[in-house]
Amino acid sequence: KAQNTLLVSSDELLKAACCNLSESFETNPSIAVNFSDAVTGTKQIKMLGLSSPYILIATENIPAIRGATQAFGLSFIPGTWVESIQITKGAGSVVNGFESIAGQINAELGKPSTDNKFFVNLYGASSTRLELNTHF
Repeated sequence: KAQNTLLVSSDELLKAACCNLSESFETNPSIAVNFSDAVTGTKQIKMLGLSSPYILIATENIPAIRGATQAFGLSFIPGTWVESIQITKGAGSVVNGFESIAGQINAELGKPSTDNKFFVNLYGASSTRLELNTHF
């Protein structure tokens, strides 16, 4: 392969207690996750030193988080929906979009045929954060 692609499988995602897609990168050394706004708690990612406008973020190989949604877009996808993540470092393919100057992140979602019939995930933190994710 000519591309430098890293696959983050579901086993790797279980190592981090993540409630959304932005928290899935905390155990990955190639992507830096920073708080861009302390008031709202939004997170911005950096790859190869460049911020998120230069990173193509796709879901199922379709560009999903673009423009103004990059500030909050990573928190819109629950972590329990993510089956795997493919991270391409460096310039990506123009087939998926032109934003992939620093790299490309593709989130593969869980398929209904292989997902659990009933799943409940409850998360609570001392900072009065409470989240509930269910699949059925």
